[in-house]
Amino acid sequence: MVKTANNRNVIGFNRNCLLPNPQSITPTHAGMFHFLGNLMGLAIRAKSAMDFNLPPYFWKQLLGEPATFADLEGTDSYSFKIL
Repeated sequence: MVKTANNRNVIGFNRNCLLPNPQSITPTHAGMFHFLGNLMGLAIRAKSAMDFNLPPYFWKQLLGEPATFADLEGTDSYSFKIL
């Protein structure tokens, strides 16, 4: 997991959030992401609240909802301002 751009630059919203590292491509990393998915599924089935600190953009992508420019602003304010 890596800090969001807003977290690294101390600007905008969702500064406390983390995102999956896009450079994590090894089989070990894939296993870790699989474990994280299992952990999320277990938390949902057990109706147990777990604080994952993932930005709303991540959850929208997980649910298959379309992303908006507001989601980009919540993750990377500098890129939002450029666009």
